[in-house]
Amino acid sequence: MPPRLSTSFNNTGSTFFVDRLEFYNFGAFDVDVNYRTDRLGDRGPTQATRSLDGNTLTFDYDFPLVGSSITPNPLESSFFLSLNTNATEFSLDGRISAFIRYIGASGTETYRFDFDNIAVPIQAQVPIPAPILLFLSGLGLIVGARRQLAQ
Repeated sequence: MPPRLSTSFNNTGSTFFVDRLEFYNFGAFDVDVNYRTDRLGDRGPTQATRSLDGNTLTFDYDFPLVGSSITPNPLESSFFLSLNTNATEFSLDGRISAFIRYIGASGTETYRFDFDNIAVPIQAQVPIPAPILLFLSGLGLIVGARRQLAQ
């Protein structure tokens, strides 16, 4: 199931805004980023960027998701994010950070919530015998074709 952020926390009379999500340890894989509007959710990110080393995917909500129990508006949640890669194997070495502004009686504070054990793509290991067998079969085809031509 693709990731989705819900603001339906047990809020005690204050307002908070989800401004940004960051996904870590994506490596050098191609990633097609989108969000799904055919499922639950109120809003998708306004911008998606990738760090120079390709390791971090950042999703900014310029119009943040709002969670509040003191306004008449319903709590908001994000659309499901869709992250498609060309990877064939994954590990649980990823992390997601949610950056949330909390507005309470004492002012505005910013918090970061980290979620570990997120599946991220890894380089699949190619077994050693497979390339050798491929090379030998190709060499056998070349030798066979050469013998056919010589006769």
